[in-house]
Amino acid sequence: MNTDTTNRRWAIQEKWGKAVTGGKEGFFAVPDVLIKNQAQIPVTTTEMNVVLNLLMHWWSADEMPFPRPAAIARRMGVSTRTVERAIKSLERKELIKRKGSEKSEDGISIRRFDMGGIVRKLQSLS
Repeated sequence: MNTDTTNRRWAIQEKWGKAVTGGKEGFFAVPDVLIKNQAQIPVTTTEMNVVLNLLMHWWSADEMPFPRPAAIARRMGVSTRTVERAIKSLERKELIKRKGSEKSEDGISIRRFDMGGIVRKLQSLS
């Protein structure tokens, strides 16, 4: 890890303490342009929460996230149907794209989310 990355990590740990260092919890990067331009994208508050949940699972550019809508719904305290409607809306807005089903390494059926649409949208707003 280079010095800049190490310094940023320490600054985050200093600010949030045990919330990012204890147990299995951590943190993820969210571009400011996403938060500052919610109305211009446009996304509803529910859609934004779904996007943030998807981003939390997107660790590398070449590996699309695949959280289950039911897991996102539990975190948000809403129904799975509410999350599915938000996903459908995000797809209509071409911000995300649900890929076909595939099997994970342990044989579980998963559906990945292509985040390319939101990346392109945020780049156009930058």
